[in-house]
Amino acid sequence: MIHSTSHSTPPTGASAPADGKPAARPATAASSRDTLDTTASTTLREALASQPGERPEEVEKGRKLVVDGNYPPRAIIENIARMFLNSQDPSNQV
Repeated sequence: MIHSTSHSTPPTGASAPADGKPAARPATAASSRDTLDTTASTTLREALASQPGERPEEVEKGRKLVVDGNYPPRAIIENIARMFLNSQDPSNQV
């Protein structure tokens, strides 16, 4: 007969939790190699904070480009299309 392991009896001296779920394992001390260096992210956050949230001159430039029927130039569209056509399909690679 195979017994279910979902309702196993706790080891001698241990008490089962009231909800019937296995008790969580106690936390262990982290290895001395487990460290996180946040210097780069701190520097990045400071650089982002020093930038203006919005640059009105760039917003205006974008508004003008949106209504320009010749933007982006046809040559750019053709170059991008050519890059797509010449690129390899990753699903064909083994």
